[in-house]
Amino acid sequence: MVVGWIEEVVRRAKKALDKPPSFGLDPGLGKLLEPMKAWGEELDALKRLGVTVRRGAGGFAQTDNKIVYVGVAEAYRKLGVIVMPLREALKKISWVEKYYWRLLPPDLDRYTAATALYEGGTFIYIPPGVKVKAPINVAYGVGLEGETQTVHNVIVVGEGAEVDLFYACGASVHGVHVGVTELYLEPKARATYTMVHSWPKNFYLRSYTNVSMAEGSRLEYYYVNVSSGAGIASKPTFTIERGARLYLDTVVRVVEGSKVYTGAKVVGKDRGARAEVLSKVLAHHGSYTLNLIEVEANADIESHSDCKALLLGDATVETVPKIVSRSPKAQLSHEASIGVLSEDAIAYLESKGFSEEEAKSILVYGFIAIKPKTLPQPIAKMLDSMLQVLARQAVG
Repeated sequence: MVVGWIEEVVRRAKKALDKPPSFGLDPGLGKLLEPMKAWGEELDALKRLGVTVRRGAGGFAQTDNKIVYVGVAEAYRKLGVIVMPLREALKKISWVEKYYWRLLPPDLDRYTAATALYEGGTFIYIPPGVKVKAPINVAYGVGLEGETQTVHNVIVVGEGAEVDLFYACGASVHGVHVGVTELYLEPKARATYTMVHSWPKNFYLRSYTNVSMAEGSRLEYYYVNVSSGAGIASKPTFTIERGARLYLDTVVRVVEGSKVYTGAKVVGKDRGARAEVLSKVLAHHGSYTLNLIEVEANADIESHSDCKALLLGDATVETVPKIVSRSPKAQLSHEASIGVLSEDAIAYLESKGFSEEEAKSILVYGFIAIKPKTLPQPIAKMLDSMLQVLARQAVG
């Protein structure tokens, strides 16, 4: 029964509240949030970059631990599309337990434990065969000084269904955001998942994303962090079954004094699976980045990883590839590079009439540009505009 599993989750979580994480910074939990106040200025940093969160086919907005909007367009509600608070879904829909804390344990560390006990977040369900033509948009903001926001998202895309998901997260104060996401793609499902983050100085992010990709499913996953705050720990895990296709493209701007632990893990479970992983880091003066990319082939899969870092000052970047093959027919490759802006390229652009700052901005944009495959045009245009602004800010 649902209650039995929830009780088990709570029991395990309580025992793990003092358990430190095994990856990345450990900023502490601070004050766990209580429900309060209306939507404020938490996403202003994103708005200044041109990011807008529209309701589209459905939407969800939460500031601190207060839900300020949730809904589904009537046409999609009639088709069985669900967008609702996760805790409400657990109470009303018995089968949600099959997807709740199944891709990662609630007692992994103190942050997953706190999320299990204090979680906000969404449950999104796309029924089999339903093709959602407009994006589903989700926004989270933190506006209480020194607070910890815990968010748990469970997303299920049914067999043969299609959906575009857009997430925006930001803050205006010092604090911690803990995000747990479990994303399930059933056989032949297709999804794009775009996430944009912006964190102020003295703000920390700990992100836990686990994705299950069933046979023949397709996922495009885009992540852009326009400001890393004090520190980030984020390494999503993707388990891909027979014939599934994963395209992952991430951009992280590591601001001065920030410590970022990032990367991805891909586990190929069955033959014919493919994964392409692109990772780009902009490292500012005095920052530290560890970028860990792991690929594990348990069958005849194909995978290519390309990790790049651009130093914009005296920064430290470590790029660590880990490739494991248990199949003689698996094809795995990894490329990595760390560099600086080319003085020759800057001089060439200056000879064409650009100022030094404009030349640097053009080169940075070329480095971080995302070339989406099937993103809806509004999201693709917004990402491109945002990256152009980010490039100007990075050299300004």
